[in-house]
Amino acid sequence: PAPDFAERLVQAAISLCPHFETGKVIDAKRLRAEKESAFDASDTSGAWVWKDAYDAAEIAQIMMISRYGALMRKQAASPAQSGIAENIVDKARSLGIRVKRIGA
Repeated sequence: PAPDFAERLVQAAISLCPHFETGKVIDAKRLRAEKESAFDASDTSGAWVWKDAYDAAEIAQIMMISRYGALMRKQAASPAQSGIAENIVDKARSLGIRVKRIGA
């Protein structure tokens, strides 16, 4: 069976994660490429709209927080940075994302 819309959106998000991990810029060109790959179609075909591309980027960011949030807290250089990391992790949890705690 063909993947549904949500599966394709998550597929695009997963493909963006390595770009976030390596610190590459996620620009319109990258978003378009990943969405076109996931949907096998362009936005002009009506298969997806730009809001969907931004949603995929947000999902990828949440995936990154879920994967690295605890490490961010642990490696924070100051209590203020640790607090910021904690807020990010708390936000991810409020969205129902499991985040592993390190040293807590």
